Amino acid sequence: MTHMLARHRAEMIVAEAARGKPVREIAKAYGHSPTTIRDYARGRRIPGEEARADGFEPFAAYCRRRLADDPHLRAPALLAEVSSLGLDISRATFYRALERHGLSAHPCPGCHPAAVSVSATLAPARHLRPIPLPIPAAGSTRCRC
Repeated sequence: MTHMLARHRAEMIVAEAARGKPVREIAKAYGHSPTTIRDYARGRRIPGEEARADGFEPFAAYCRRRLADDPHLRAPALLAEVSSLGLDISRATFYRALERHGLSAHPCPGCHPAAVSVSATLAPARHLRPIPLPIPAAGSTRCRC
């Protein structure tokens, strides 16, 4: 979804900025964010033209299908897939796009162990013997959703 200000409103904002009125004052007077005002004032957005298109839009249907086909697909793996197909956005932008389009990667959080930070892992002590891990019961590693 793209947004744009009405041409006459955007032109008034540009005119006020050209006269030297501070961006915050213009934003407060017109009820828009300072970022929007700055974009129009600096020429990054043109009055009467739509904002840049949502780069994720062409990939939304693909993501929806992949998540339907594999309900356990994690968001980082999906991002890697769509990146290889040509989507060039950051991880945070990808997560916001998933949310904006109503997509949820792997809705059952009980299926995956808690994430462990690489920087938080400790080096094993050399003088201690490793504690054997319990053997998982048959079928306990599968998701039951």
